[in-house]
Amino acid sequence: RMELVGSVETALATLYTHPDPAQKKAAEKWLSAVRAVPEAWDLGWLLLQPDRCLESQFFGANVILTKITMGWKELSLDQQASLKDQLLARIAVAAVGPRIILTRLCIVLSALSLQAIPSVWANVIQTVFAYFDGVAPQLGTPAQRALLEFLIVLPEEFRSASLLSERRTAVFSELLEGKSRVLDHVLYTLRTTADADMMQAAMRCLVSWQEVDIQLISLVDHVLIILERLPQPVYFDAAVDALGAILGHQDGSRYPNVLGDLLVGVAGLRGLFTEFLRSGNEDACRSLCRVFLSPLEAHLHVLLKASFPAHIQALQTLLEMILEVTGFPAQYPTAETVSAMTLSFWLTFHDELSSADYETGPTNLRQYGGVLEPLLRTFHRKLRFPLDDTEFDKEDRETFHQYRGDIGDILMYACGVSKESCVRTFHQLLFDARDWQGVEAALFCFRSIGSSVEYSENTYTPSVLSCIPQLQDHPMIRRTSLLLIASFAEYIREHESLLQPLMHFILQNLKVDGLCAAAAVAMRDMCSECTSLMVPWTSSLVSLCLEAMQGIVQPRERARIVEALGSVLSASPSNLVYEDIKRILMPCIETLHRLSELPDVHGAVLNELSVLASACQYIDPSVPEGANHPVADIVAVAWPSLHRLLSSFNDDAFVSLLCTCLGRAIRTAGNMIIPILPTILTDICTAFSRKPNPLFIGVFMQAVVVSNSRQDMEPLVSMCLGSMLQAIFAVLQAELSERPDVVQSFFKLMHKIIRFIPGFLDNNPGLQQSFFSVSLTCLHAREAPSVSSCADALAALIGLAERLDSSKSILLSNGQALTNSLLLGIAGGVPRSLLPSLADVLFALNKVFGGYLVSWINELFIQVGYPSQQASTAAKDIFSTNVARERVHKRQFLKAVTEFSLSCRGLENTAFGAL
Repeated sequence: RMELVGSVETALATLYTHPDPAQKKAAEKWLSAVRAVPEAWDLGWLLLQPDRCLESQFFGANVILTKITMGWKELSLDQQASLKDQLLARIAVAAVGPRIILTRLCIVLSALSLQAIPSVWANVIQTVFAYFDGVAPQLGTPAQRALLEFLIVLPEEFRSASLLSERRTAVFSELLEGKSRVLDHVLYTLRTTADADMMQAAMRCLVSWQEVDIQLISLVDHVLIILERLPQPVYFDAAVDALGAILGHQDGSRYPNVLGDLLVGVAGLRGLFTEFLRSGNEDACRSLCRVFLSPLEAHLHVLLKASFPAHIQALQTLLEMILEVTGFPAQYPTAETVSAMTLSFWLTFHDELSSADYETGPTNLRQYGGVLEPLLRTFHRKLRFPLDDTEFDKEDRETFHQYRGDIGDILMYACGVSKESCVRTFHQLLFDARDWQGVEAALFCFRSIGSSVEYSENTYTPSVLSCIPQLQDHPMIRRTSLLLIASFAEYIREHESLLQPLMHFILQNLKVDGLCAAAAVAMRDMCSECTSLMVPWTSSLVSLCLEAMQGIVQPRERARIVEALGSVLSASPSNLVYEDIKRILMPCIETLHRLSELPDVHGAVLNELSVLASACQYIDPSVPEGANHPVADIVAVAWPSLHRLLSSFNDDAFVSLLCTCLGRAIRTAGNMIIPILPTILTDICTAFSRKPNPLFIGVFMQAVVVSNSRQDMEPLVSMCLGSMLQAIFAVLQAELSERPDVVQSFFKLMHKIIRFIPGFLDNNPGLQQSFFSVSLTCLHAREAPSVSSCADALAALIGLAERLDSSKSILLSNGQALTNSLLLGIAGGVPRSLLPSLADVLFALNKVFGGYLVSWINELFIQVGYPSQQASTAAKDIFSTNVARERVHKRQFLKAVTEFSLSCRGLENTAFGAL
């Protein structure tokens, strides 16, 4: 044994100090193996001797921890009981030693208690208290510190442990029995100790026990003492953690008056908070803000109903302090980050005020609405860009952009509380601003409330919108103005006089580099909301936009402009729009034709495809009877070029855009696209065979739905499905782990065909047989999404056997093979998470082929060691009986499958099996 100890210490030295990573890895692997050997029980205690080095003692504790959690049943009952006494004695020794060893030993004792309760070790809390009370005269404060360390660790280990439900209930009952003793001890410690470490440990203990059904009313004295100690720097962090956990616990809502009394104490931190704020101590302000926010975020709905003046005043004080944190006087995020922690609260606060009923709403607004206008002005200040543009790097810009977005969301909710106050305040801030940052921030505020302003508001909003073209000529002001116009598109529709000057402003900025993106957004939203007002300008609008598009390189902006024009063209008389549609899209189609004959044009192709995809979705005019839909004509003209490109490019980016374009075209044009579908389906099936992609399957499904009523399309659809089945079989054989999405999408396609077009399969029995064969292969896979979708499709196919003779014949011929695949999967061939899917297939078989299924199962069970070596004859008999009995109750059937699976996997009556 001493030789093993020496080897362990040598390996530990290698692990911690050797420069070679390979040596470290080998040492780590060997040490992991040592924990599982039978001699590890004795080895752990030898390494835990106080004269050993710190690394050896720590590893020794870990060895015992591993043996307790993994090898508890190796010990007899007497050995289990004595192990508890050994650990208590060793913890008493460690109480005066390194803290890391003490904590680790307390974790070990906690793990032992989780295993030993209640049969081996009852009354854990009382026993530990009695033991440390007995050794306290000799050890004094260290013994009490060790006791507190165990009390901190025990609930934490309970929460993280994987326990059977019965054991978890027993352990929790033990904790409940001991909680009053723990709380009394912690309160005594808080009142009497002068040791800073003990005081901090007592506060941490409260945090740890918070989840053990402790009521807020029993913690009032604890909280008051902690509030009293919080201003002292040595206790500050621990006190903040404790108060945050206690005041924010969900149980607090049951005691609104107690919570209100405690908030009065929290509000008493006003002076300390002001001192921190004036000195610019951001970290301290952040910590105190956690204390302020915890009860408000958890119990705001209850606190707003407070009726005692002291409670109302306390809540108002907390709101004022949180507001001051929001307005922390520095630039976010380069000079401060604390203000961001308050944003989610303000969202909740305004949501509560706006959703209050007609009785409490006015009262809440009267009592707490005084914070609204100062908050709006604070947000305006925090939204300002820095004076020096170089102050932000790329990461800072992204963070500030997200910060502004969060504030914008709050302003939208604030407008729901008090629309008039928001509009008036932002109008005043805009016209009082003296620099571009102030103007831009006011415009941003106004933009954020665009969806909430009433159409009848005629005092401030028209003034703001009409002044936009005359504002200071700064790119950031113009950008935010364009986005503001987009958010007020619905309002402008109801105020027609604003439309022409604002559209002129948008068209001007479409040609400006750096502003075309915002202008395109504004154009899109204006054309979408003000369509009827713009129809008379259609030709002029198309000409102006085409002129602007010639200088726009970014495909997203071009696509947005096409979307905008599509909205107007779709509302225009059909006999007038065809020429305009050609003017918009023929340059794109001609460019695709040219690119299809050139090498190295991937990026340019994607740009043009994105524009075409936008056209296919948004150009949808009324089509006279007998005429073609313009989108169908667009695709027909573009397809020869797309066919050549599809032969050259088969990457995910190209396929995604192409399938998006085709999917939108099919949805928009409907059955008017059928004449060109044979060419499209043939090409995408060829591409799918070369490189399977789930997006092709999505387009194929749309095409099948559109052409379902056409008998002449059935042979083509059948041929394409056969080609896809061959490609899916190849994926299952070679690269399923790389493309599980392809297999999943294909079986979802087959599931839909089986459910909604059953006659198609009845006319193609050969296709059914091929599908069935591929499905059997998929059931042996270990990719959960693929197996699940395959099982859904199979269950649907089995359901068809009640109506279709072709399906019944195939299933009777292959039923035993299917049963074999299902049983092997249930026995461990697939992850346990897939058992419900396999059970669904087996249940469907049982409903349609009950007698056959039992016969197939019994024939397979004759084999020795089938379906796994752990499956006993008794378990097989029980399962076969359950299958024969449960043909109606799906839940009971799943329970039988689950129990049989645990038996086959050797997981009966184990903690892992119970998960």
